[in-house]
Order: sequence, then structure tokens, then C-alpha cells
Amino acid sequence: MSLIRPVLLPDEHALGYEGRLNRLNGIGNPRRTWGIMQAWAASVGLQEASRSRVELLANVAGVEVGTFLREHTTFPYRCAFITELDQLPCVHGARPKPHILRINALALLRNEAYLCEACVAADIAKYGVSYWRRAHQLPGVFWCDQHGCALRLADRKRSMADSPQALLGESRPVDRDWVEQLRGSTAIARFLELGHYVNQRASPFDERDATRLVCRLTRSRGLDTSKREGSSPRLAALLCDFLDAGWLAATIPDAVDRSKAVHIDRILSRRRPWLLTEVHLALVAAMVDSAAQGIELLEQERDEAAGVPDIPSRQPPLTHDDARKAYVDVHGNIVRAGRLLGLSKQQSIKYFRTKGLPSLACSTRVGLNAALMSFLLDNKSIEESARDAAVSIEDLEAVLRTSASAVTDALKKQLRRSRRRGGTTKARAARPPLQTTGTQEQDHLKVPRTGRNAPERPARRYAA
Repeated sequence: MSLIRPVLLPDEHALGYEGRLNRLNGIGNPRRTWGIMQAWAASVGLQEASRSRVELLANVAGVEVGTFLREHTTFPYRCAFITELDQLPCVHGARPKPHILRINALALLRNEAYLCEACVAADIAKYGVSYWRRAHQLPGVFWCDQHGCALRLADRKRSMADSPQALLGESRPVDRDWVEQLRGSTAIARFLELGHYVNQRASPFDERDATRLVCRLTRSRGLDTSKREGSSPRLAALLCDFLDAGWLAATIPDAVDRSKAVHIDRILSRRRPWLLTEVHLALVAAMVDSAAQGIELLEQERDEAAGVPDIPSRQPPLTHDDARKAYVDVHGNIVRAGRLLGLSKQQSIKYFRTKGLPSLACSTRVGLNAALMSFLLDNKSIEESARDAAVSIEDLEAVLRTSASAVTDALKKQLRRSRRRGGTTKARAARPPLQTTGTQEQDHLKVPRTGRNAPERPARRYAA
């Protein structure tokens, strides 16, 4: 069976990709898509490996399922904190329970789909087509970080079945004045950065680890952490103190609803709260000084609770392409590369050393790093490079034999970065939400739709 398979675009949301697939193949009814993809998979011998909708889309796109989940869905965000992690797979995309991917992989995190008008124009100029970006669909994001303009929301059912360009006319812009008030909030900035981190992480956190961290941070601030559920919601009050009320109502409506806010305090009683990812991230963001500190604390809590077992017991074998891409992207810093792959510091050192990939986080003028740069970039002999850097020829040869190509790419990227140092850092983009219309009928659009009339979102999250 023939099927026109569009190229997967950077950060394209899986539902938007499915919409492009339908339009290119003339599939008017989206309900027929699954059957058509199943027939195509059977014709190419993939029927056994393609049982859920997201797996079929990944196969059509020619991408490994785990990579497709991490780079083109919000599934890692949705399942960032789960219960009973020791009884579930440690990597997003593993599927001992088929219903997990089938139900959660393509579910949207918000009631509406968001688009950026500037991104639409840029995508049409570059790719000839506009597409839905995954980064715009994360909770709490109401502005385009790349262009600094207000996002527009489309709340029509199955909005991603159409292209963003087709919905520009009926979509509504987020109010710029409202977002301007949010730009000075460092807590919101930390929340968004933490959200992007968990959405690209290869494996989930155990919700029990997050609960312990929140309790520890709460105690450090001198707040009441007694194991009781009082009538006054304590953690919800903390969120209201640090985060804008309108943003909080649009992102975590439970925090401003007194009848539901008391459930957040279940964390303090060490019960399983079944809270959304947004609540965990907001609590951490409100009590740390930076997103990097929050990430480090989460990773430390995870490692301390698990006792840092060997890699095979924590995570299935990683592919060479995933490890190489992470290593190059962070300029050879194996600890940061390990974080991208869901590994602790100790696991990262062990894993990358067994692959022959040394840490390039040290100075570029001394040690093995300098010898590698001299040999690979300056075209000196092995003897000259080893002598100049005061390292043994045997150590240098051992690394070169196992990982020459990956080290070369990482060093080139590191060198370009070092030459750019000293310049000014690009300012954070403006964060503009829904533009007021001036009419009584649409005055409620200033803050995205939440509350009693909004569809309920599931309180429990699953992981695959």
C-alpha cells in the first residue's frame, strides 16, 4: 500500500504531524487514519511492532518510538512524576502495559491548541508549510520564546487536524498586557525551564522522590510540615504568594480553588497525592533559587532514594545514536549528557567511559582534552599532541580508536562556543496571553478558559 509520508519537522507535535499526513493523503475522516496506517505497516512488515497510534505515527515518520515520544509529544511531561516507579519501566516508550501508550501518549496537556503567528510565517518561508510546535503546548506557556510575541489559541475540537495557517483567522491572541506583568516573575521562568527539562527527559521521576524533596524544601523555609491535613491549604498559599494569580488560575486552577487546594497538602502527609506534573514543578520552582538548582535537587533525591544501582537495573541499553547526540550537544560534558539520557552523575561517568567518550568539560589547554584538540583539529601527530599535553600516547590512542568521530564533533562545537564567549547573552523573549476584544461577550478571554466550564483533566498520570 502506498502512503505519502511527510518529513517530520523540528519540534513538531505528533497530532499536527498526523494532520499533515491526513491532508497529504486526502484522508478526510481522521478516524480512518489508524486503519490506513495499520494497512501500510502490514504492507511493509511492521504490523507486530505497530500496535498503538503513536507507534504507528513513529513508524510512518521513520523515527524510533522512544525518540518520537521525547521529541514530538508531551508524554514525558505528562508522566514526569509517577507512582510505583520500581514496578514500571524506567524509560518513556517501554510498553509492558499497552494501554498506557494508547491512552496517554497523544493526549493534550491543555484544553486548547496554541500557535505563534510569527512561527507560521517563518515556517512557510522555510519549509513551505506551517506546523504545530510542541513547545507551545506546554502548561504555563502563553508566549513564543523564539519570536517574543503572544501566542494565539484555537479551542475548536481537534484543532491540530488543520494547519496553524488555516486557523489564524479564528484563533484569538493572548493579552499582551497580561503577559508583560509576568515577565518579571523569576518563579514562572524557573517553572517553564523545569517543564522543558522534564519534557525532554528519557525517564520519569518517582513521585515519592518529589514528595520528599518538597517536604525538605518546605522545612528549610520554616513552614509547617506536620503530618496532618489542616483546614487551611498551606502549599497552595505558598504558590499564590510566588506566582501570578491569573497565570496560576490558567495553569494550575486547583491551587486557587479552596475546595481543591487542600489536596495539594497531601504531599506534607507523605501520602500519594496523584498530583499533576504542573503542581510538582510549581512547588519546586517557588522554593529554589534557579531552575538548575531544582534540576540538581530532583536528580539527587532520585539517586539517594535508589542507591544508584548499575545502569542495566535502572535503564535499558541506550542506542549509540542517542548517546552520541547527547554527548555532542553538550560539548562533551558527560554529566550533562547523562542527564539528557536520564542517568545520574555516577551512571553517566560509568556509561560514557565504557563507550570510550571522555569528559571534555575541563580546560581546553591542559590534559587529554588539549591533546585531542591538537591531534583532531590542529592535525598534529599523536606523538606531538601527547608530548605537548603531557599525556601518555597509550591513553590518547585508546580514546581515538574507540570514539574519534564523536570526540571530533564535540570539540568543534566546544571550540565555536569558546570563541563566542565574552559577548552579551541574548535577552529572554517577551512573554505576551488573550487579547481583550472590548466586547462584553469576549471579555472573559483575557485569561485562558479554566474553572467549572473547562473539561476536567485526569488527576492520575501513567508512565510507559
